[in-house]
Amino acid sequence: MITDDAFNQAYKPLHIPAAYHAADSWQDKIVFALAELGAGTADDVSAELMRYDTGLNEAEVKQQTVSVLTALFDKGLIKGSQLHHGMLYNLSKILTPNSGSTHPDHQV
Repeated sequence: MITDDAFNQAYKPLHIPAAYHAADSWQDKIVFALAELGAGTADDVSAELMRYDTGLNEAEVKQQTVSVLTALFDKGLIKGSQLHHGMLYNLSKILTPNSGSTHPDHQV
């Protein structure tokens, strides 16, 4: 059985870094790249990471990207849609405001 603290640590809301930093964890770098893309496959995110840091090992970037995105998706921290060429991941950001009213009796 998992403790409350362990659960809270494992399933805390996803932090999206404001900028790319080479010293960040793989997860932070990958989440930043996905946020910059809006949506993308693991290959798309890997390519975006390589744009930010050309000194990275491409094979390691691809392996880490697949691992991190799969883990975040499995935990429900990011969304994904299966395509014929792989999973398309996104951060589930709300891009359009809700159009409903907070006052149900009030006509808009």
